[in-house]
Amino acid sequence: MSKQLKILIILLAVVVGLGGTLALSIYFIDKAEHEDYMASSIDLGDWKNLVNRETSELSSVIIHTTEEEYTLNMNPDTNYLVVEGFNSLPQNTSALGGLASSVCYINVDETIVENPEDPSKYGFDDPQFIKITFTDNSTFTLEIGTNAPLGGQYVRVGGENTIYLMNEGLDDILVPKEKYIGLNLIESQTTSDTSSGSSSQSSSSQSSDTATTVKPENLIFSGSIRENPIEIMPNSNDDPSLGSASCNYLIPSYGYLPADNELMTSVNSSLVPFTADEAVIAHPTADQIEQYGLSNPRSIAEFSVLGQQYTIKLGNKEGGSYYLMVSGIDCIYAISDANAPWAELQAADLLASPVYAPEITAVSSISLQTSQSNHTFDITVTDLGSSQGIDNVLLDGIQYDTQQYRDIYEQFLNSNNTAETENSAPESSPALTVIMKFNCNDRTDTLDYYYDSATTCRLIINQTVNVTVPRDKVDIFIASINALNAQ
Repeated sequence: MSKQLKILIILLAVVVGLGGTLALSIYFIDKAEHEDYMASSIDLGDWKNLVNRETSELSSVIIHTTEEEYTLNMNPDTNYLVVEGFNSLPQNTSALGGLASSVCYINVDETIVENPEDPSKYGFDDPQFIKITFTDNSTFTLEIGTNAPLGGQYVRVGGENTIYLMNEGLDDILVPKEKYIGLNLIESQTTSDTSSGSSSQSSSSQSSDTATTVKPENLIFSGSIRENPIEIMPNSNDDPSLGSASCNYLIPSYGYLPADNELMTSVNSSLVPFTADEAVIAHPTADQIEQYGLSNPRSIAEFSVLGQQYTIKLGNKEGGSYYLMVSGIDCIYAISDANAPWAELQAADLLASPVYAPEITAVSSISLQTSQSNHTFDITVTDLGSSQGIDNVLLDGIQYDTQQYRDIYEQFLNSNNTAETENSAPESSPALTVIMKFNCNDRTDTLDYYYDSATTCRLIINQTVNVTVPRDKVDIFIASINALNAQ
């Protein structure tokens, strides 16, 4: 072995030995400092720990603010604090759990003065306070003074003189007691649908459970903003004269017209689950219920979920939010208008487009009357369940091309698309009258179209339903009807 190589090996061994010694020294130094820190959890410079207990040791908390004083007691059944008097109300377990953690571990950030000459300068002449009682009957009181100029609040331990600075944590404790009321008022519910089938490659049956979110049923909207209640019912598609098979809901109180699927999806999801934005008043008096507009509600939604009946009442609107109450819960809440899309809806707002769209095979006759013509289609249908089930079409008793009839019927549906309402009065006489008869029932519908403005027509169905439709589509339909005179 060369001399240079021996020297290199010796140097390497020295370096490794020094590195190991250094690492070992650092380990023991860090370990010692860590043990000193753990043994001294009371004081680390200006930082100081005042309370360090387990939440399981908590018995009660009294919170005294500038506005009120209330007590929370530990509920042994739920292991959550509960505000006295709020036992029958929904519980905000997240906020209650946060409070328990906060009062069981309290730190201050800086010692301001140990024996102040005038504690009132720091707001301790009439302080807010938190009094904590533990299961061993020991207590701890933290008094809270004024805000410090550069942030945080002055605090002191009850019965002591030293004033500390606490930078954060108090804002989440010194809150109105209503913060601890739960906001989830109607829970989301699901049902399990079990489906079975056989594989094409095997004769054995397979079953699977599919969870389906339950939608509100027997839905009725009412309230002072609505002249009449609005009932919403599922479209079972048993009667094709009531609308397209693609329509999921009908409005019985509005001529069984179809409701807009997308809007109803939004409405349903806003009702179940139903979550308020804020709890305002627990156990309101009759005067408070009237004050917030809930003795004569502005808007009401009534519905059932798996047989359980619910009523949501919306009262006065203030700053973009409604005050509300839910049946069975003795509390006034608030919710933003964005989270209650049904609040101001009228029947016409719920309509699908087109607003009147019977299945083509449900129709037995259509009478069309304009200022220039009067014609009647009579239709023979062989298969109600098929869009191709039209067997024969007569126009004023004469054979008529089936496809041309389909084209005219499509124009009729286009005439029933919804449009923005114009603030103008319709003409006194209808520009078009359509009388519909059906082969699946004995109902007769009369649709009158009145010119309303340069861009819209007013459609009156059975002299009750009143909606706005586009004039250009109605004019195209009228032109097609008048063209039948030449046939």
